[in-house]
Amino acid sequence: MPWDEPALLDAHYAEHHGTGLDLAILARTAHIQLRTSLRGVRRGKASLSDTDHRLPGCSRVD
Repeated sequence: MPWDEPALLDAHYAEHHGTGLDLAILARTAHIQLRTSLRGVRRGKASLSDTDHRLPGCSRVD
């Protein structure tokens, strides 16, 4: 996301704040989370831990 976009989104939210917008944001968030979690289950993907991303031979985070 470009650096100025979060500020523009915040300004839009402040100008158009209302219950309908809040409900739309919550619905979209729930939809994305549900879609993401179902996609992972269908494909059998396991979640990765921090240790899965370490280089061979690294046993701790500095």
